[in-house]
Amino acid sequence: MDVKKGIPISSGIVIGEVYILDNDHFKVNRRFIAGAEIDDEFNRFQQAIEKVKANLQKLQEDARRHTGWEELQQIFAAHIMILSDRKMHDEVWQRISKNRFSVEYAVTRVLAYYKDRFAKSGNPYISQRISDLNDIENALLALLLDERRENLAQLHRAVVLVGHDISPSIVATVNRDVVLGFATDVGGRTSHNAIVARAREIPAVAALEDLSRLATEGETIIIDGNTGLAVLSPDEATLTRYRRDADEFNRRRTVMLAEHGEAVTLDGARIKICINIEFPSEIISHDHQLNDGIGLYRTEFLFLSLQREPAENDHFVAYKQALDAIGDAPLTIRTYDLGADKLFHLNTGGGGAWERSLVNERNPALGCRAIRLGLQHPEILRPQIRAICRVAALGNGNVRAMLPMVCCRDEVLQFREMLQKEIAALREEGVALPQELPVGIMVEVPAVAMNLDHFVDICDFFSIGTNDLTQYAMGVDRGNEHVAELYRPANIGVLRLIKQTLTLAKEYDREISICGEIAGDPLFTYLLLGLGLRTFSVAPPRIPEIRKLVRSISLPQAATIAADALQLKSSSQVMALLRENVRRLLPDCEFNRGES
Repeated sequence: MDVKKGIPISSGIVIGEVYILDNDHFKVNRRFIAGAEIDDEFNRFQQAIEKVKANLQKLQEDARRHTGWEELQQIFAAHIMILSDRKMHDEVWQRISKNRFSVEYAVTRVLAYYKDRFAKSGNPYISQRISDLNDIENALLALLLDERRENLAQLHRAVVLVGHDISPSIVATVNRDVVLGFATDVGGRTSHNAIVARAREIPAVAALEDLSRLATEGETIIIDGNTGLAVLSPDEATLTRYRRDADEFNRRRTVMLAEHGEAVTLDGARIKICINIEFPSEIISHDHQLNDGIGLYRTEFLFLSLQREPAENDHFVAYKQALDAIGDAPLTIRTYDLGADKLFHLNTGGGGAWERSLVNERNPALGCRAIRLGLQHPEILRPQIRAICRVAALGNGNVRAMLPMVCCRDEVLQFREMLQKEIAALREEGVALPQELPVGIMVEVPAVAMNLDHFVDICDFFSIGTNDLTQYAMGVDRGNEHVAELYRPANIGVLRLIKQTLTLAKEYDREISICGEIAGDPLFTYLLLGLGLRTFSVAPPRIPEIRKLVRSISLPQAATIAADALQLKSSSQVMALLRENVRRLLPDCEFNRGES
């Protein structure tokens, strides 16, 4: 028996036989073509591009029909944008027409050039996207060389995939009845295959170093996506224990998903649980969970799914769909949270002038992104503001605008000035607008969290984005697998920032929610209630579990847990305390998610 410890990236426990998934490595020799073959070769390239794009668009459409697959849709959209990039097409044409390279060799040379640029960018977000270029290259070469990639559709037995790395497109398309889970040597919670695994609820563990070398095809393996363990050739006692744990995990999850109704604590406090969405179609899938409205409507999908800059009407149609579906419940629309990390296709030379200005961003997390980008380039923010106002005119005061990554008052005042100009222009055009459009901000920058009282006079509401707040407070790039272990939302400093922010919002009678990942993590529910949170905003699949936890505790009990946590010295001690209390108060909760 060999036990390997990695990073848990998608919860659940599975037992099955190993299926070694070899990475695609197409050997492409340099081959020259005759002048008469140039047009035919480039036509082959264009046909391959269209076929790969069609496959990705189908995957994107499939993802659109599933709740919780928002980030997966963005991944496929980004791949389509790269495949549609005219600069990349021109580079391939040059190598075919000038160098007389075969189309296969031209593709490998062009993508090798871009992979080298990505690697040398000095930008960890960009360098990590080399795997996306690899996926695109393999898809193109499979068509051009008329070779089939690993065909998992032909498998008729249940397996656990094991590989050095596994592409997100494979994870997105595998048959869940056949592929029980997967394990990789590399990766982490922010890897694209991890995002897809969580969306499809496929148990998975990453960062297992040399597992693919140690494992043997057909060998029995246990994947524990709750704790990050992979066990090769387990003994009988270990198998028995994990079978029992897997059955219990699945039973608890079934109970959680059956939960409906309002979230009310044991002492009668009504807690709001809003949803985070990316597409209007998600609302229809979860209309029974919309009592408290949409706490975060991400709008980046418009930019990433269209192969052009969204026009005002693109925004309006999308937001109106959401308003029509949600009725009178609150609808909080966040303005673009875009930066060089999400527009990594620009490193191939694509995009407009304002987009290309982001190419040399050395640190997108701290660079020109989100509201900074919109204020510096009002041509992309103005259509969005106008669309939000037009949709607000159709509501009953329930439509709100929220600004991401605000770091100072000036940004909010600039936005409000733009907003008033567009409201005046729309009124001149005959649009009947409400007197006020509520404006709030994401609390993601520590300077804002520490000085929230300086924002209460210009903000109608707040939402704490704990993902970025933790990243900036800890000085840890959460997308960098080399330091991911240091990204700890349970750090005492982070918890004190959250408590201070919640306390100030209450003191000034401002509504405040948390929309970051910990809001949907059942281990944190009691703690957040105890710190003063009364509005959660979570991914729709998390609602039943959070609701059940809320119903199992009183606010005084939660306050005691929070007070105890703030007296501790380390995040590991905090996590142990949270596990202990969830086990004590709600033994049936699916809460094991590894160390944080």
